[in-house]
Amino acid sequence: MRAGITENIMTTSPGDIRKEMEKNLVPRRKAVAWRKTWRKTGLRWLKFNAVGGIGIAVQLVLLLGLKAGFHLNYLLATALAVEAAVVHNLSGTSATHGRIVQSRHGGRRCRGSCDST
Repeated sequence: MRAGITENIMTTSPGDIRKEMEKNLVPRRKAVAWRKTWRKTGLRWLKFNAVGGIGIAVQLVLLLGLKAGFHLNYLLATALAVEAAVVHNLSGTSATHGRIVQSRHGGRRCRGSCDST
């Protein structure tokens, strides 16, 4: 098997390799569309992480307030702060998801699975 690969490489000329590479190049329009897709994906990823980061801040601020301000037990304060952060993250993510889905579907809400575009 190795001999066959070596023979193939030895018998091809640089011109043949260049033609093969040109044949496999992605057309410009597809490359631009790919960049736009990656930009949209990156923007969605940043929004998702921003909501999560704000959730972390909500949790820490509530934990500090409940522990220092109301002098609650640290376990109870942690449970309440985590619950508030989860509720915040779910409400923020679902609100962002709703806007994204509406923009994808021309302003109308989808029923059932929203992934089928």
